[in-house]
Amino acid sequence: MDLFNAFIEENTYSFCFEQINQNNPNHIVLFGISSQIPDTCWNSKTINLNDLWEKTDQRPEATYTFDPELNSNITEKHEPQRSDRIFFRSPTSMNNQLKPVHMELEGIQRIKTSDILFPSKHWAIQAYFDVEN
Repeated sequence: MDLFNAFIEENTYSFCFEQINQNNPNHIVLFGISSQIPDTCWNSKTINLNDLWEKTDQRPEATYTFDPELNSNITEKHEPQRSDRIFFRSPTSMNNQLKPVHMELEGIQRIKTSDILFPSKHWAIQAYFDVEN
């Protein structure tokens, strides 16, 4: 399994995905990113990875990982965004036996010692997969 985590900007976008796609095609790839790149720039076919949110139930409450309407830590004026994503690839040798099941957001509860603070400006993504034999 190959795990990657990065903050991606528009000038590093292509480089990151080129590096990932050069890895062994028989490895599972999980790639967690944080980015301000607009939704229109992501294309799962050109990056050769699957977007976890698109492949699971696409629950509206799990869409935005950066949401000024819900997160009081964000003081700037912004629209809600899906700034954080998990991409994955199942190895060709597994014949797509890595099945995304569900994703949810973590960190959406305020810190217990404070009624106003959240752990971060971004929610975290929790991913669930099944691996079939």
